[in-house]
Amino acid sequence: EGCLSFPGGYADINRSQRVKVTTGTMDGGVFQFEAAGLLGRAVQHETAHLHGRLFTDLMSSDDKKANAEQLERILLGEVVPNYDEMEEGGDPEEEKTDLKT
Repeated sequence: EGCLSFPGGYADINRSQRVKVTTGTMDGGVFQFEAAGLLGRAVQHETAHLHGRLFTDLMSSDDKKANAEQLERILLGEVVPNYDEMEEGGDPEEEKTDLKT
């Protein structure tokens, strides 16, 4: 899993395989859906953001220690995403720097 808040950072994060979401609509109604796979993971990832959590908060202590140098580079702004390449149809996977897991 990765996050645009931490460009180039990737790690294995334990998530539920399936989620059921119930939320309110702007007109006072109720909206429900279920999601699995990539969408289910994305819903959980983005919901964590709404609660002020990043995927690095969910890393194991061992993963944080193993990736301390890369995380520090990200926090210092030394690693930045190339959004132009992504918009032009480039493969963002080619430029990623995997965190050790």
